[in-house]
Amino acid sequence: MNTSIARLFVIATLLLCASCTKNNTPKQPEVHYENERIKTLTLDVSQKMVADYSYDEEKRLKRIDYNYPDGGPQSSLRLEYAPQSISAKFYKGAAPDPLKESYLFTLLNGKVATTTVNKANGSRMDFYYEYDNKDRISEIGVRNISANGSLSMSADIYLSYTAETQTLRYYGKLGATATDSIIETRTHYADAEFFSLANIGFNYFGTVSTGLDYKIAGMYDLSIPFPFFKPLVLVEPGHPSLTPAPFPLQKMAREGKARDMDNAQGNGWMQVSQSSEFPFAASYRYDDKNRLIQALSYAFTWY
Repeated sequence: MNTSIARLFVIATLLLCASCTKNNTPKQPEVHYENERIKTLTLDVSQKMVADYSYDEEKRLKRIDYNYPDGGPQSSLRLEYAPQSISAKFYKGAAPDPLKESYLFTLLNGKVATTTVNKANGSRMDFYYEYDNKDRISEIGVRNISANGSLSMSADIYLSYTAETQTLRYYGKLGATATDSIIETRTHYADAEFFSLANIGFNYFGTVSTGLDYKIAGMYDLSIPFPFFKPLVLVEPGHPSLTPAPFPLQKMAREGKARDMDNAQGNGWMQVSQSSEFPFAASYRYDDKNRLIQALSYAFTWY
């Protein structure tokens, strides 16, 4: 190659590179979704009951303040962190601000292994968690111990996963009497963001966010693994309670049986067969950063 041709080749290469640079201007940085933090969560859009989230310097959840629309007593959750545990205290009312419940989450390898909930009436609830080889919750055990030390309720929940579904099998008992045997299947929209436990600074339950809100025997509320999205049960007909997940809920179905506790002998069973679908456009809304701002009857703002 002679000198003239070499010079022309270099010039052409430089012009080509300049053209590439001009046509491929840097894009706006994408939101790292798990680094985003929820600021407020309206627990019921119609009633305007709002939870305000605040965080420490490490972006861990520090406090939740619950504000009611009627101006009644306010509630708050306050958390403290130690190397192998997290403690939380739930207060109901501003004066004298009585402690309603206390929680202790014990950690193993960065994940919650057990939770103990102590209630004002002297009873307690014990939870344990098992994880699969992908660090997803695979089993949850629940035991409710009365103030006199007797076992009043127990539940065992088993979880399995596919790319777009979560399946929960849960079994409940009052004392030694079986009360619930349910299979719940959730199908998600796999091409949209939802919100995870990371978004509230409490990402201590493995690699996939999940949860369950259910009344064992129609009497004992289970809101697991994170029971603080709402201090009251506010679930509209046809709307599931708020549960973190990798993707928005598309369908939810429950099949099985539950004990009819209105039966005089308490030994009759009722069949459970429920199914709901959630059209995407009508159920979910996002901001210009692709962050969730409304899901069913819940609304979000972000820091």
